[in-house]
Amino acid sequence: MARLLKRKLKLCVSEIVQRNQVGFIQERLLSENVLLATELVKDFNAPGMIISGC
Repeated sequence: MARLLKRKLKLCVSEIVQRNQVGFIQERLLSENVLLATELVKDFNAPGMIISGC
């Protein structure tokens, strides 16, 4: 039963889960999100960055 459920979910779970969520989905790497966060923080802290309210 579990194997059948696994096979069925494997076909659609990557479409249901948002792109920035990486847990339990093949071919999605946590390191990509870490790199993105690092770049955002670096750009946010860059001199001359204009910050406006949310």
